Amino acid sequence: MRRLILMYHRVADVPRDPWSLCVSPTRFEEQLAALRDRTEVVPLHRFPDEPRTGSAARPRVALTFDDGYHDNLAIALPRLEAH
Repeated sequence: MRRLILMYHRVADVPRDPWSLCVSPTRFEEQLAALRDRTEVVPLHRFPDEPRTGSAARPRVALTFDDGYHDNLAIALPRLEAH
């Protein structure tokens, strides 16, 4: 079974992003829709659960957020809950 952990730093529109840490809210929304359609998005604590069987099993993906930026709570969380 294929598994992938995606790490985000910030979900925000900022005027300057010198370290390329941000993904715009619009792009994040697009990524969530693509993940929802193509993978099984699971909480990190469920990530190592028993593997699925059969070739039709979708890849399992966990999303993590590095750092404690407020926009992860204010912008990312509502989008995560909507998906």
